[in-house]
Parts: sequence; C-alpha cells; structure tokens
Amino acid sequence: MNQTFTEEFEQHCDAALAWIARFRGEANDQDHRDFALWLAADAGHRQAMDLMLELWDDLGSVRHLPLEADPPATAPARAQPTRRQWLTGAVALAAGLAMAFVLLPLNREPGGTESLR
Repeated sequence: MNQTFTEEFEQHCDAALAWIARFRGEANDQDHRDFALWLAADAGHRQAMDLMLELWDDLGSVRHLPLEADPPATAPARAQPTRRQWLTGAVALAAGLAMAFVLLPLNREPGGTESLR
C-alpha cells in the first residue's frame, strides 16, 4: 500500500465519519440523496463507510444510522376522516343526546330531593 492510497483512504474515512455525524443529527431527504451519491461514487467510499460503521458499532454509537444508502420511505400521511365517518359520528352523538333528554326526565321523581329522605 503506497502513501497516496493511504492518504486517499484516510480522506474517505474522514468523509464517512462526517456522514455518520450528519446522520446523528437531523438529516433531511437531501442529505440521504447526497449520501447515496457519495457512496456510489467510489468503491473506497463504501469500504471506508463499512470500516467506520464497524468501528462505531463496536463503540455502540451507530444503532440509529440507516444501513442502506437509500433515503428512508416517508410515512404515509394520516388519512382524513371521510364524509361517512363524520356522518356516523354525528348520528351517534345526536342519538346519545336524544337518549339523555328522554331518559333523564324519566329518572327524576316528583318532589325533587325530598324523596331521598
């Protein structure tokens, strides 16, 4: 191994550590795309990343990093309630209120609280 190759690989390792640090913070989708491009640009990048991940894994510090170069899939957006769901909820609420207005007066005895004595 010559000195130039060693320096080049050391630069790749430094870049790999920079990527690891970036992913430890708040990486966005563009960071994931840039990382994928960097990883694919040179076989030495993959070797350096593998070596640095192994080192960090030995230190227990990289459990949160993506294992692949692909950007993460975005979580599906939460679906908005449909008209049918709104109507079902409204009917259930109306039925509950109607029952309360009908049953509560039937539960009262004439004379108010005097009948409790």
